[in-house]
Amino acid sequence: MALTLVRNDEGQDSNHYYEGALDSMCCAMAILNTEAIVEYSNDAMDTLVKSTGKDLGFLLKLLAEKVDLASGTGSYQIRVCEKCKGIICRVMPRIEACTRTGSIVTMFKLGCGDCLTQEQEVASHIIDELNALLESSYDGVLVTDREGIVTRVNTAFEKSMMLPKGAILGQHIEVLADVGQGESVFQRAMRTKRAATSLLESNGKNLLMTVSPIVSNLGKFNGVVANVRDITELNKLKHDIEYHRMLSEEYAKELASIVRQQNDHAEFIACSEPMKRIKDMIRDIARTDATVLITGESGTGKEVVINEIYRRSLRNEMPIVKINCGAIPATLFESELFGYEDGAFTGAKKAGKPGLFETANGGTMVLDEIGELSLDLQVKLLRVIQERVVTRIGGVSSVKTDVRILAATNRNLLDSVESGTFRKDLYYRLSVIEIEIPPLRSRPDDIVPLAIHLLEKYNRKYNKQKELSLELSKRLRKMEWLGNVRELENLIEYLVIMTSSDLLEVEHMPGRYKNKGMDGVGQVKVSGVLPMKEAVREAKRQLINNAKVLYPTLSEIAGALDVDASTISRLVNQKGGEKSTDLVV
Repeated sequence: MALTLVRNDEGQDSNHYYEGALDSMCCAMAILNTEAIVEYSNDAMDTLVKSTGKDLGFLLKLLAEKVDLASGTGSYQIRVCEKCKGIICRVMPRIEACTRTGSIVTMFKLGCGDCLTQEQEVASHIIDELNALLESSYDGVLVTDREGIVTRVNTAFEKSMMLPKGAILGQHIEVLADVGQGESVFQRAMRTKRAATSLLESNGKNLLMTVSPIVSNLGKFNGVVANVRDITELNKLKHDIEYHRMLSEEYAKELASIVRQQNDHAEFIACSEPMKRIKDMIRDIARTDATVLITGESGTGKEVVINEIYRRSLRNEMPIVKINCGAIPATLFESELFGYEDGAFTGAKKAGKPGLFETANGGTMVLDEIGELSLDLQVKLLRVIQERVVTRIGGVSSVKTDVRILAATNRNLLDSVESGTFRKDLYYRLSVIEIEIPPLRSRPDDIVPLAIHLLEKYNRKYNKQKELSLELSKRLRKMEWLGNVRELENLIEYLVIMTSSDLLEVEHMPGRYKNKGMDGVGQVKVSGVLPMKEAVREAKRQLINNAKVLYPTLSEIAGALDVDASTISRLVNQKGGEKSTDLVV
């Protein structure tokens, strides 16, 4: 039965090719399946069988007395008769897709020079190739046997570790015990039979060592191979890249200064790809009258985007009226927005008062924190946007208005629509074009340019000459910035005011930044063992302090912590009783 060596459309031609190759070998070979049944035997096997006067089945039966042909391995000698010097048989696993699918049996008579010569040539060729491969490797390579004795070392390993081959070959890996963490990583790999990696230093070099187990196809552990790479140059290259990036940001600073000299309104910083896309979008929509909804976390720069749209619009010489929908009480919101007639309510001015929509006629109306509007006010706002007319409180006639609407919110209005707190029809009226500003932590390329811009702003304001050091710039770039641009601006203003040196360094940062590494504002952490009530007070204090950095008002802090504003106010200002003054922030 012929062995199917490949399984594809050209199987017959491939089988013929491989069978021809096997038939050219001097050593007799037979391929068995998982039931020890012969699937293929080459010409040399046929010759060997004929010379013994026996058939192949008889020889395999003698061999089966010494080894399980379906699952065993190893070398064995059998004697066909007393006149025969004997036949050397070797049983090897036949592996396909990491699974044993049978055995490969090779045989040759004792003293058969052709077989021995061929095997020696093949082994010598393999060893030569292996040596050439190891010596050509840029990485250092060391190999041990299963007992941890070093059997092979290449020149790159010798140079990396500054140890001569003669001091390593034939020795136990404990000879590396004095070199960094070499011993521990070897021992860990040998103990766990899994790859282990360690960073170590040797003679001023930074080395990355990976030790991997050598496991046979049958899962037998045969030793380990260690790969050592000198990462000193890689670290230097990384530092150089960071340095040159900072240089490019310095050039960006100079360019920004030139632009600002030509245009005092050039405050829109867009160095990251997301912000460049937003800048392109602003350029496309600014000179239209389309309603725009700007979304994003608190402090991401929604007002800067609004100002940029207005600056580039055709209405930039007409008024822009901004109203914070969350800051005006609901009872006054309608009169502020739509105005009122004489005698509309108690305390109303005699001549009445035009609303903000009338004031903004011909210009732009900005509805900030639009997500805070109550449902009844949303209905009235929707009518104004749809019909472009307003009716004053107490009035009977409508006044036409020509305003462009720009709305902004840090809420997810679609979630509010789902929960029933925001009208779906108003949402789709406002979101003709929606611009979502990503948080600062997801656009690190903007951080240093923004910091430089803000530094110049506060240098002018406070008549200072502060500059960012390279290390501080790197730290700023890696921080999380949960408070976004507002948090960055607060930090820059603090550094300009509180630092006596003109060069701002990492150590000049407030403690909450310095002590938290790259994490920006720290998370709640209670250390040690203390009474439960005291731990709860400490956790509350840290939570409120963290939220205070991110949110400017008590209502926003309360929203972030999911409690009533009155609770936050009480915790912040409460005095006496249970040491509650600890909660004052």
